[in-house]
Amino acid sequence: MRPAAYLVICIAFFLSGACGVADKSTQDSQLENQFNCGTQFIKETSTIRHCGLIDYKLLQYLKNEKDTRTLLLTSEGGQILDAISLSKYLDEYKIRLIIEGYCLSACATFLVAGTDLVTIQSNSILGFHHSTTSLAMRGTQNGLLNEGQLKRIHEEFVQPEISFFEENNISTAWLFEPDLRTKPSCVKRNLRFSDEVPIIDYRARHRFWVPSIPTLKKLNPTLILEGNAQTHDAVQTIANTHLLLKGQALLYGNPENLEFNPDDINLLSQLPFCS
Repeated sequence: MRPAAYLVICIAFFLSGACGVADKSTQDSQLENQFNCGTQFIKETSTIRHCGLIDYKLLQYLKNEKDTRTLLLTSEGGQILDAISLSKYLDEYKIRLIIEGYCLSACATFLVAGTDLVTIQSNSILGFHHSTTSLAMRGTQNGLLNEGQLKRIHEEFVQPEISFFEENNISTAWLFEPDLRTKPSCVKRNLRFSDEVPIIDYRARHRFWVPSIPTLKKLNPTLILEGNAQTHDAVQTIANTHLLLKGQALLYGNPENLEFNPDDINLLSQLPFCS
């Protein structure tokens, strides 16, 4: 692996201590173990450990392992409806979700936000970004989506997102706030679909928004956050090779002291086209 393939990320998250970088070969081994575990059932602790996408296969795996009491998860996200179904299944069978590596996109938006029993390990990264609801707002105003596409997207994705948040007593403003926090600047003129999910590409200052601990607790008051929450301004250094190779390099620095104004949601529908 070339040195340029390493990205050192210091985040104000969960851990006390100063930035420090471990030996390169040791980091390679640790990252390989943490981020490429696949899916496995650990019988001694009734735990399923999963590294990868959230999809119907993961939910089916849980259903097949009926003795599961814990889901140990590292995920870059996945399908919206599969994440919602997984969250409901975890709640129904009182299975604890433990985030051990990183939890991005649908993993953060639906599993961390809406699941009852969630523990965030002290070395974990949570990354929130746009929802389909916020993307649909852009397509409504700039003509990227026709009437038929808007109807389909609303029925298949937007309404399930809104219903899930309402059922879990979460403000639907959370479907827009992460998008605004990444500071989008313009919308690209293309519309594409990835596994039937509509994608409207755009430019933004940040790839993901990483909320502070107090903000996370407002999102889901039942969250258990390992480590000392009083020292969340301290930093941890991670040579995050896996994310970099997948094009998921994370950027931080969004000020937490900026008040979120729901009226700003309208800004998402007023973004100019990228030149």
